[in-house]
Amino acid sequence: MLIKEEQEHLLKHYPNQKVKYLGSGTDSNAFRVGDLVCRFPHNKAVAVQYEREAAICDYIRPVLSVDVPKIDVCSESDFVYAKHKMVMGHAWDWRTFAFHPIKQRNLADGLARFFAQLHGCELSASFRKRIQAENFEYVDLDDILPQISPFLSKWQLRFLTKKINHARNAMVQESDLVLCHMGIKGCNSVVDDKGNLIGVFDFGNAGIHERWRDFVLLFNGSNTRLYKMVLRRYSKYTGIKYNCRRIRELAGIERFIYKRWFNQDGTIAPMPAYRVKRYLSHVMVFFMHLPPWTRTLIRMEMTIRAHLHKSVK
Repeated sequence: MLIKEEQEHLLKHYPNQKVKYLGSGTDSNAFRVGDLVCRFPHNKAVAVQYEREAAICDYIRPVLSVDVPKIDVCSESDFVYAKHKMVMGHAWDWRTFAFHPIKQRNLADGLARFFAQLHGCELSASFRKRIQAENFEYVDLDDILPQISPFLSKWQLRFLTKKINHARNAMVQESDLVLCHMGIKGCNSVVDDKGNLIGVFDFGNAGIHERWRDFVLLFNGSNTRLYKMVLRRYSKYTGIKYNCRRIRELAGIERFIYKRWFNQDGTIAPMPAYRVKRYLSHVMVFFMHLPPWTRTLIRMEMTIRAHLHKSVK
């Protein structure tokens, strides 16, 4: 569906409300309609994901101390979309409260409490089966070799394969497999005037994963103090010692999540060269412990290598 058609559909069904286009993400086009948020899927698989997300929100709402949306999936004419009331509060990012220690402490406490409550949620067998539809595992480099090999030397490919396989095949204890949000950040949660976390939404990628994967975005953020505060409070709430080494390892292979490289039907997704180079340079710098500015040099080398590879062919 075209954005214009979706907007016209909303204007027809909500004639007394102002319809505002909010933007387009990986999976959906979003609109604000009065106090509602309406999302239209890019494909049928995403429409199924809406039902899954609604079930997750309904299941976890009683155990969380923050507001989560009540999602309704609507089917009208040729349109399927999800709608829910806006979760009200203030937007934030990793450094919003960097110079406001009390508010940052409140945010850290709220994030830690949210993770502790979510990870501690008791899941029934039927619910576990239902929410495992989303493939959020990691790729095998052999499966994406045609996309990455033009940019890497043989030793670089061996090095990355060794590091990524070590991280993705690590033994995970059963107790560490919990319900994770898989994307908590400022654009899908809100705070109050004092920095307290009061609402979380966008549970489309939620599923049962290793608990430390929920801390990857926080690690990759630019606020080390906030990251450490969240970990300390998480340990206080759960009694579980945080694993910084494992979080760092998972952060290194974040760019190699299956859904980044493959379509819903299992076919390899077309990816522009600049993005492949960006992913590869990130993980090379990460595992080789190089300063961030070297990513530019590594991408330049990859561009030259790919050009030579094309010339030889």
